[in-house]
Amino acid sequence: MNFIHLFAAIAIWLASYYPGLDIILSLLYLFVISMEAGITKEKWEKKKILLSWQGPAMILSLLSIAGLQMADLSNLSFFLLEFWFTPVIPLLSLINPGLILDHPFYYYLLLLMPVLLSAYYYFLPYKTTQ
Repeated sequence: MNFIHLFAAIAIWLASYYPGLDIILSLLYLFVISMEAGITKEKWEKKKILLSWQGPAMILSLLSIAGLQMADLSNLSFFLLEFWFTPVIPLLSLINPGLILDHPFYYYLLLLMPVLLSAYYYFLPYKTTQ
């Protein structure tokens, strides 16, 4: 899963120079994740994958929410969170209702993204093979 995430981030970063291609690759990323989730059969295996895939993002999100002021860690963690979610940033750019509570809407979506992607991956139907 981490290889999928890494290569998707690189591909989408390079595709951002061509309008629309980054959105197509983001959708392809979500499709590949759903295919990988269908291959994974056991719940404990999905939990291990989620911990390695979304664990760092959850920590960064919690640091941003906590607003730790030690060396301005909250801004740094949000900056790293943007890099972590490079594969889905183009999709977040499509949603822009404006400012909510002094921050753009994508700010809150990015903080929720570890939970949203974890739920997307975990609750996809299991693929049964017989």
